[in-house]
Amino acid sequence: MRFCGALALGATAAALAGCLSYENHVVAGNADGVIIQYFGDRAATVPLARQHCAQYERVPRFVSEDEDKKATYACVAPDLRRFENGGINLKLTLITDFLRR
Repeated sequence: MRFCGALALGATAAALAGCLSYENHVVAGNADGVIIQYFGDRAATVPLARQHCAQYERVPRFVSEDEDKKATYACVAPDLRRFENGGINLKLTLITDFLRR
């Protein structure tokens, strides 16, 4: 009987230890972006953001972070990644490219 009690206590401790793991993870996301909860360095969120955005054939662009250690990334088309203000700059780039033809 003591063995069963010790076994149950050990199993409970192991289960609780799993709940206390501090791993970066996706909190929310869709084709437009992703929010990642992180612990430690924000740079460690980049692989998760890339993996998430790749599902939609997009790449991540860092947007912001907050005091709760959540990093927000926009998922953008690979060639639009360099634009800060996608709407206006994209139109200007498209017009410029067209005029160069």
